This record gives sequence, structure tokens and C-alpha cells, in this order.
Amino acid sequence: MALAVVLLAGAGLTIRSFLNIYHTRTGVNEKNVLVMRLLLPEAKYSRPQDQISFHERLKARLEALPGVDVSCISITMPTGGSLTYPYEIEGQPPVFKNGQNDSVIVISPDYFHAMDVRMLRGRAFTDADSATGPPVAIINARFAEKFWLGEDPVGKRLRIFEDDKPGKQKPGPWMLVVGVAPNILQNDIDAHQFDPLIYVPYRQKPMRDMALMARTRVPPSNLITAFRRETQAIDEDMPLYNVRTLEERLAINYWQQGVFGTLFGVFAAIALALASVGLYAVISHSVSQRTQEIGVRMALGASGKNILSMVFAQGMRQVSIGLGVGLLAALGVTRVLNSLLAHVSPTDPTTFVLISVVLGTAAMFGCLIPARRAMSVDPVTALRNE
Repeated sequence: MALAVVLLAGAGLTIRSFLNIYHTRTGVNEKNVLVMRLLLPEAKYSRPQDQISFHERLKARLEALPGVDVSCISITMPTGGSLTYPYEIEGQPPVFKNGQNDSVIVISPDYFHAMDVRMLRGRAFTDADSATGPPVAIINARFAEKFWLGEDPVGKRLRIFEDDKPGKQKPGPWMLVVGVAPNILQNDIDAHQFDPLIYVPYRQKPMRDMALMARTRVPPSNLITAFRRETQAIDEDMPLYNVRTLEERLAINYWQQGVFGTLFGVFAAIALALASVGLYAVISHSVSQRTQEIGVRMALGASGKNILSMVFAQGMRQVSIGLGVGLLAALGVTRVLNSLLAHVSPTDPTTFVLISVVLGTAAMFGCLIPARRAMSVDPVTALRNE
């Protein structure tokens, strides 16, 4: 019984954690989005203008396909991580945290359109935000709350540093904040925390390794072959990888919680079955040993209800001891799962109450058959055997 409680507690917590993550809003519309990654070979695309040219040619070809609404280029996709650079807010000291800085996302002008996100303030990037234009940036609502709470951040200035090693920080140009975007889940998918984000226009910071995402009017998986064909029409040696829908991409992020939840669920189901069968066997054996006693009790006037209460009391007494020991053990064991849980405490009272009810109900069914058998004992037959 105690072992069943521990396994049921672990299963309940991990399953609740998985459901919390699975149903969490990322801040974007995940449906009908096809994503893929491209790594431009340095030998052919070493110059920034070559990288921009390839990506924009590919973007135009994809948007010309039937069923494609809009496409965008980004250094990563929602929940896919981000770049971390030291940064400086104008009028404030620089922030250097050795790789733990607020995140930087490089995007093309149609990124928020493709993600089905509307700007909160200001504007999105445009084609005019190029290398020859003034440096600009967009921040998310979390960044605005962190540094400009109660102020309008549009028109403020910040800059990022290209290196986070002490003494080697090279400041970039001052960037004008032109817009505020809604929060999008980027890094900490387990904790469901929206990090402060700085968005930089792709044309002002091109890179060879980028993600391309397209919102479609048809099932995205139907366009995978067409996307490969259009990419190879520009460069037949260009490899594509991680081509899948955004929903599939997000599901991959949940695999760890899903696996642990499934494993704990299987083990807990086995433990629950063994505990119930074991209790049934113990109570059934006890009833068979007390057949004569039960016959005597019934001959002296004990009712079927009295016999039922006696057998149930014997079984539930063992269940209560098992529950008590198991709950104490589970309180200690489930703390080990703390790093795997999302928005669920390792001592979550709802989970512990629920597993107690489940195990108690299973135990009642395990006691029911022996109790009914005890009620059917014939006092005359029992005394004759004695």
C-alpha cells in the first residue's frame, strides 16, 4: 500500500505537470505554421548581403506557393531558445551577467504577422529597417515592465554588446525602440515564464543559421515537399533540417514530461493493481481462517451487516496504515521530482488527496468480495466443521 501511494503520487504530479505545459499558451497561434531551419554554407554565403539575398529570394518563392499566407525569417522559433547578449539601457549602467542576460531575437518584418501577433504599441519592422537605415529594436511587454514601468518605451534607446566576456564587450550602435510586442514564450517552457526580449531586424543583423516559418491556409505538412523543392531551386546543395509543423515542434519540447508521466502512470497502475489484489488475497485468506468464528458470531445473533463491518474494518485498517506510511514517504520522494515539475508543487495537496481517494476506493473493492463471502457463511455448516 505504501509503495502504491509513492508511485501514484509521482504519477499524479508528473501527469499534472505535463498537462500544465501542454495547455500553456505560448503567446502565438501555433496552428497552420510550417517551420524549418537553414544553415547557409560559409564558403558560398560569407557576406551579409549574400545571406540576406538568399533568404529573401526563398521567402518570396514560398509566399508564391498556393496555400501559403505569409512567411518570416527568425534566428529561432517560439520556445526554441534565443541569443543572449549583454545590453545597455540609455542612462543606466550596462548589464553583464555572463550568459544570463535578457534574450535577443533576430527577425524579419513579417515575423509577428506569421505568428498571428498584434503589436501592443508602436510598429513592427519594415523593409526600410535595413543596414542603411537607423538601428531599431522592438521589445516585448515583459522587457518594458522591467525597465520602463509606467513609461512609454517607444522612442527610448538601448544597445547590445557582441561579447559577454569581461573586458571584451564591444558595444553595438544605439537602437531606437520602435514598438512593444506581446509576450511570447521563448526559453523557459517548464516554468512558463516570459523572458524579457529584444527583437532586432534581420537586415541589420543577418546570420547564416536561421529558421524559416510560414503560415498556411492548408495543412502545413502538405507543403513540405514544395518547400524543399523551392529551396533547392535556388541552391540545389542547400540542406533543410527540422522540417515540421510548429505544433509538432512544440510537442517535442514536452517529450521529457510526457515520458516521465507515462512511466510513472504505468508503474502506478501496476502498483495499484498489485495492492488491490494483494489486499484481496490477505482478507480472503483471513476470512477463510475465521470461518468458524464467523459462524459462531452469526449463531449468537450477529447480522450480515455486523460481519461486513468486521471484515471491512480489518481491511481498511491495513489500508490506513499503508496510506499513512506511503504519504510520509511520498512527501520526501516527490521532492526529487521538483526539477521536472511545472507549476505543480511536489507536495501538492490536491494530488495527495486524489491518490488517497483512488487507493481507498480500490482497497474497498478488494475487501468487498471477501466481505460478501463472509456474510454468506452458514452458521450450521461452520459449527459442524468445528
